[in-house]
Amino acid sequence: MTNKPKMSGSELGALWMTYHKKGVILRMLEYFIEKADDPKAKDLMSSLWKQLHQKVVEMKTMFENEGATPPEGSPKRMSI
Repeated sequence: MTNKPKMSGSELGALWMTYHKKGVILRMLEYFIEKADDPKAKDLMSSLWKQLHQKVVEMKTMFENEGATPPEGSPKRMSI
């Protein structure tokens, strides 16, 4: 077991804000992927969505490791 110090309030706040911002970007990408006519554009946005979604999952894990609850409305809607 490691003696890793807990996040400070400002670090947790910054993580919270980043989590929300990335969640909004995921929702926007989902909309654009759904409406895209160009297969190349759709593939590019889908790839970006997958990369960003992985980062959001990592941030959620960070919240859980700190004993904090992830923000409501957490990104989990689409599975590309």
